[in-house]
Amino acid sequence: MNIPSAKPGITNPLDINTELAVTRTRLAADRTLLSWIRTAIAMITFGFGIIKFFEFFKALPNTYSHPHLEHISSLGSFLILMGILILIPGYVEQRKALKMLNRLDGLHPWSYASIVAILVALIGLYALYNVTM
Repeated sequence: MNIPSAKPGITNPLDINTELAVTRTRLAADRTLLSWIRTAIAMITFGFGIIKFFEFFKALPNTYSHPHLEHISSLGSFLILMGILILIPGYVEQRKALKMLNRLDGLHPWSYASIVAILVALIGLYALYNVTM
């Protein structure tokens, strides 16, 4: 059974099974990017939390100061940076999938998950700027 294509210029309309398969593939690509975003958010917030906790801990009067505690902010900054950088392969992977699907039916140029990934990266950069400056 052929279904008319939603995009003009597509000469081979997809049958219903193929169209549903394309939709499932697109949703799977979005879910995968959202998993990358979830991991990035966890790393960014954990790194930020480590830095802020030890800043608070060092500000308390009569607290024990260990030499290793001086470098804990480096670990937090590293986690924030890794959270930002982990978005890159997820975004690239999703763009490849959407380009492949776009060649099939012309209906998948971008995704809302891509916008969320970019916003999370900007928030991560802001967090990194705030803890390093």
